[in-house]
Amino acid sequence: LKAIDINPFSSDDFVWVDPSLFVEKKLMNYYSSFPSADEIPTDRILVLNLEPFKADDFAVSSLKGKPRVNNLVLAGSANAWKEFSKLYDLIFAQKLRVFAFVGDDIAILSSMILHKSNQFCLVKPVSTDLEVDRQYSLFVILSHLQ
Repeated sequence: LKAIDINPFSSDDFVWVDPSLFVEKKLMNYYSSFPSADEIPTDRILVLNLEPFKADDFAVSSLKGKPRVNNLVLAGSANAWKEFSKLYDLIFAQKLRVFAFVGDDIAILSSMILHKSNQFCLVKPVSTDLEVDRQYSLFVILSHLQ
């Protein structure tokens, strides 16, 4: 949230990117046009949905080892990020209360989505002409070169 508070570019759109994406050679063609603000929702956080959620995912510990989403890239407006932060704190505290493992950030993100799906915009992986792994789909979508 510090980036939102500082906001040197007077932007309303904010993107979190795992630094590992910037050493991935297959994504080099996408760097110059990333991110495209046109693809960032104004009211939700954009998340790559790798697999559909299932009914048993609602159990506190059932998401371990079952990645439904990817957190290499997340994007949204300043307000969406502020709501995301509040929800993250809530889910984290809930997991601590039941002694659930809190070191799996994808499981926490999945729990957040299951708890308040209206705060998220889930996007399916895209296919590209390049040999780009589907886990990088949101990076490709936000580069506007798909």
